[in-house]
Amino acid sequence: MPFHSPARKPQYIECHLKPVEGRRVKLNVPFVKGDLRVQEAFGMAMRRFRMDCGLSQEVLAGRAGLNCTYLGDVERGERNISIVNMQKLASALGIKLSDLVAEMERNLETRRSG
Repeated sequence: MPFHSPARKPQYIECHLKPVEGRRVKLNVPFVKGDLRVQEAFGMAMRRFRMDCGLSQEVLAGRAGLNCTYLGDVERGERNISIVNMQKLASALGIKLSDLVAEMERNLETRRSG
């Protein structure tokens, strides 16, 4: 199942480089908070394990002691989850955190090669 995130309009930061032959060079560089690809890949992995277990977001969030809105944001790749919450979710799913991370890495490789 493909995973699509909402279109985001890039924000820009202004960079000033050292003068070259007495001139200032100004660049506009796209700036995105966090690495969205990693967040999306983790969310995809979490969703897959949750659905394989036949759990709703509400049930998984309750087992992990997290808010179900937060869990939805994580699955969509909109939140940068802490390692503590990653472990809570892995435990609630009955899997090792390393399994969740391995699935995330497979998702990243699939996106890079696809």
